[in-house]
Amino acid sequence: INPGYQSWIGNEFPLASTYNGVIQSFDVWFGFGSANSMVMTIDVFDATQTVVGTSETFTTPTEDWLTVNCNDIPFSGMFYGMVKWDNLSSSTNYFGIDEDGPNSGLDLEWMYDGSAWDKFSNMGYNGGVFLLRATALVGGDLKTVELTAGQKPTGHITNTAALTHIDGYFDTKN
Repeated sequence: INPGYQSWIGNEFPLASTYNGVIQSFDVWFGFGSANSMVMTIDVFDATQTVVGTSETFTTPTEDWLTVNCNDIPFSGMFYGMVKWDNLSSSTNYFGIDEDGPNSGLDLEWMYDGSAWDKFSNMGYNGGVFLLRATALVGGDLKTVELTAGQKPTGHITNTAALTHIDGYFDTKN
């Protein structure tokens, strides 16, 4: 990402269209760079790639996870969680990506430059999934679940709801 340009980097969360709720926060992992005071946000785009909400601002941690709060951003089915860079001339920490884990083959990583969307795997990089997970309240009774791109939801959701909404995955915690 060149200095002076905006870019969004993140994941597609491929949920069934009947799965809905509000996103309360994202957990992101950054490392392998030099920290600076660049202010960032996470934008949530719906399935039509339209922004439906933005997180609180944050600066990148070094070699660590960070929880970024959201103000109940609504979603219904598939959405994109995208970290937004307003790139300055200085460097920042790198956004972590999993290129060989169990969900990397799903190729859920995306980049948006303000006009076009593309996958990193189409640009000569390894496919994968960025280290970005969402915590959301879902369903009519708004139960808390953790949404990780490519994985079944975790938290408090009934088996029936999970089977209906998450293509056959179910939660064994209930």
